[in-house]
Amino acid sequence: MEEADQKLSGVESYTFEELDQNYLDRLEDIREERLRVTHPEVIGRFMEELNVEECRALLRTVSGELAADALAEMDPEYSSQVLFAMRAARAAQIMSVIAPDDAADIVGELDHHEQKEFIKRLDPGDRKSVEQLLEYDPETAGGIMTPEVVTIPPHLTMDEAIQSVRSINSEVETFYYLYVTGPGQVLLGVVSMRDLLLTPKNKRIQEVMTRKLHGVCYPDDDQEHVALEMAKHNYVALPVVERGTHRLLGIITHDDVMDIIHDEATEDLQKLVGAGADESMRDGVFESVQRRWPWLVVNLLTAFGAAAIIREYEKTIEEIILLAAFMPIVASLAGNGGHQTLAIAIRSLAMGDVHKG
Repeated sequence: MEEADQKLSGVESYTFEELDQNYLDRLEDIREERLRVTHPEVIGRFMEELNVEECRALLRTVSGELAADALAEMDPEYSSQVLFAMRAARAAQIMSVIAPDDAADIVGELDHHEQKEFIKRLDPGDRKSVEQLLEYDPETAGGIMTPEVVTIPPHLTMDEAIQSVRSINSEVETFYYLYVTGPGQVLLGVVSMRDLLLTPKNKRIQEVMTRKLHGVCYPDDDQEHVALEMAKHNYVALPVVERGTHRLLGIITHDDVMDIIHDEATEDLQKLVGAGADESMRDGVFESVQRRWPWLVVNLLTAFGAAAIIREYEKTIEEIILLAAFMPIVASLAGNGGHQTLAIAIRSLAMGDVHKG
């Protein structure tokens, strides 16, 4: 689709490598017409290499929709800094088109006072959605879901359902399933887009819908559980319902789960070597030391323990010098063996292969 748009416009988009290598220190040379057809993910990655003022300057040259998509691709903490540095009118324009779940991620990185200021700039409908999402832990199903969901009552015919979907098409970012709800938005079943298109138009939704639902999540479910559920059932979206009432709150789409998998893998890898789970290259020295010092202290104590053992056998080593040559070999094998075992254990825990039993 992107290549087709480029051919129609006659303008070639930028790649991240091209921006990073040629324009990192010369933003004024970036051609606006090429930037406007560049994928938001590329722009977002490139902006993470820039400071806040440079990001603002770059975003002035693109539409509010593209700016919103690019900011959504960035680390939420950095996106919030860029947005807060913008003029109120421009920030409000961008926040009005950004998806509620992405807006909640960005606003959630601000302090309480700044959150209130940003939420005031949103449209009433988006404001309510963002406030609802901020009530949940950001690493739970409730924190990552989008409240924009297509619902239909069970009494409609397939033809009426299609007309209903067409009427709300512009209001919903993406949808893959039609969720059938009763009074109070209680989830009753689901109809796939395939069923909607291929079933005779006079059949009613309640005759076709799937009542036995799999992969249903609750708002307090951990995001890692959500990712495992989506992988288990091979769905492209999962519904989130209120515990007890089964009221539909929102959905979690596959692109959200891809972000979860990326974040969890990064967290596991950094924890493996004793770094902070959410540490990044932009963190200061003090923040990095705070996250790392507990494991560094443990490592120092074990090193002292190893040194004490060697000292205990100092005379034996003096008598048999060859033993000293084996010391680094033993230490290396022990360290590598430990890292291998730890990597397998952490990955097994993350994939749910290791249970409490």
